Amino acid sequence: VSPLASKTITLPGSARLQFEVGQANPLKWPIGDLILLIGSSLALFMLLLPALQRPAALQHRIRVANQLLEDEKQALKKEIEDRLGAEKMLERSHRLLDSIFEHIPGMIVLKRASDRRIVRVNRSGEEIFARSRQALVGRSNDEIYAPALAVRLNQSDDLVLKSPDPIELPVEQYVMPGQQPRWISVRKMALPGESGHPEYILEFGRDITEQEQLDLRLREHLHFLEQLIDAIPSPLFFKDSKGRYLSVNHAFERYIGIDRETLTGKTVFDIAPLNLAHIYNRSDMDLLAAGGTQVYESSVVDGDGNNRDVIFHKAVFHQSDGDKGGIVGIVLDITERKTAEQQVARLNRFLTALSDVNEHIVRTHKIEHLLTHVVELLCESGSFPLAWIQLSGQDNLLMCEHCREDEELVRKILTSVDISDKNLQRATYLRPALDEQFLAFSDELSSRNLHNIALLALRRDAQTIGWIGVVDINEAGFSGQEKQLLEDLTSNVSQALERINAEQQKQATLEQLELAARVFANSAEGIMITDTNNRILLVNNTFSTVTGYEPGEVIGQNPRLLSSGRQGPAFYKAMWELLQETGEWHGEIENRRKDGKLYPEWLNISVVR
Repeated sequence: VSPLASKTITLPGSARLQFEVGQANPLKWPIGDLILLIGSSLALFMLLLPALQRPAALQHRIRVANQLLEDEKQALKKEIEDRLGAEKMLERSHRLLDSIFEHIPGMIVLKRASDRRIVRVNRSGEEIFARSRQALVGRSNDEIYAPALAVRLNQSDDLVLKSPDPIELPVEQYVMPGQQPRWISVRKMALPGESGHPEYILEFGRDITEQEQLDLRLREHLHFLEQLIDAIPSPLFFKDSKGRYLSVNHAFERYIGIDRETLTGKTVFDIAPLNLAHIYNRSDMDLLAAGGTQVYESSVVDGDGNNRDVIFHKAVFHQSDGDKGGIVGIVLDITERKTAEQQVARLNRFLTALSDVNEHIVRTHKIEHLLTHVVELLCESGSFPLAWIQLSGQDNLLMCEHCREDEELVRKILTSVDISDKNLQRATYLRPALDEQFLAFSDELSSRNLHNIALLALRRDAQTIGWIGVVDINEAGFSGQEKQLLEDLTSNVSQALERINAEQQKQATLEQLELAARVFANSAEGIMITDTNNRILLVNNTFSTVTGYEPGEVIGQNPRLLSSGRQGPAFYKAMWELLQETGEWHGEIENRRKDGKLYPEWLNISVVR
């Protein structure tokens, strides 16, 4: 009967175990035997099972071992490949490092720590040393550099070997054979070996000659700018965009009384009174916001604590990127100029008053009118709050209508000053705040801003005939020029008074002369006037009527042309002696007319001395 299924198991050696399943023929065994047979079969199976399982386990272990060997083989292969790759990468890295070492833009020198001799140097090092690497390798500092430089470099080698950190050497000028001196910046560090102790010294050097020369030119330029800025006579300052002082010139230091080191980093709030600091800061912020330039007038408290009038000229400066860097400003002190302007304005007042008074002096010929105009012009053109004129011996004050309401105050002033005092100067200047005689009403004068009084004597024929008085508001007192102008004005008025008085006297004299001339011309008696040489100067109408001679015929002639010849020399001698003795002669005499006729006349002769 063919089997329904079969399974063959190969055992170690040449043994095989084969199982077959097929259609069984009906057995006609007893039950007992059948059970025995089944039991025996199970026992046999149990005995054979371990033998049957052992080849399979062994085969599994073999497969596992083979797999492990294959894995190790692959791992070894990969490790070999990785090592080959790493060696290639290491080789490439070495070539890259060598390339970097050679081509890095700076000197690289590697020295042994044991003897400080060069082991390796790159191309830049060759260029800086101006020697080939073959001439450099194996040499020490003493064999390469000048003695003084070699000593300093040896000291730096000692220092870097003791230091865990790199060290930076001061920039120094290196002098190499056949080359111009170069400025070299050197940085050193120690490279430890496997033991942890320094094995090599690595030096990095940079040729900064161009940079140093540029820095030198820049320093020279900055020094020049500093000298230029310090040479500017006006205070000059720089601030950043936050309003902090960056620098100032010497003039600013002297002006403010603070040195630049102290000023640097400070703001206006640190150095100026608060009210002024707010003005400065607001102006700075406005300028920074608007850009451009700024000019304004303000005041400054200087180093001596004095308030000074100034003009600020400011401008925004920019950084290299175009942003606003801060403010540069210059301070122009205009205190003297403003004082001069005020003085000029005051002098213009005085000059205007003087000019207007002089104009009226020319046009006015009456004393009362002149004095009235002078007082009015002192108030109007001279802008004096009070002005008056008082003539000697008179209680009346000449004042303009504006000043009339202050007449009581003027009289207080005059009461405090004895103008009748012969020791009083022709020009007296008083300051009520400083003079005790005004103590009783100095507050009243001060409240009205009246600080200065001038009393100026009007003179005529070397005598004081009155006073011009003015009161002014300037606290500083009258300046020398102002005093001179007031005195010139008073002198001109005095001269005008003398002129007017002389004109009045002259007019009176002319009137008297005119009257005498009318009397001379219309006298019923003949009159003849001669000079000291006894030549006829003038004759009247009656003379011409009596003698028959016209004035033109006798003027310049000697009176002897009228002589009749009847009186002898003795007569005329006695006449002249008496005239010289008494200055007069009276008597009867006989003269001859132009037509030759004789006529008697009573003659009166008087000598005018």
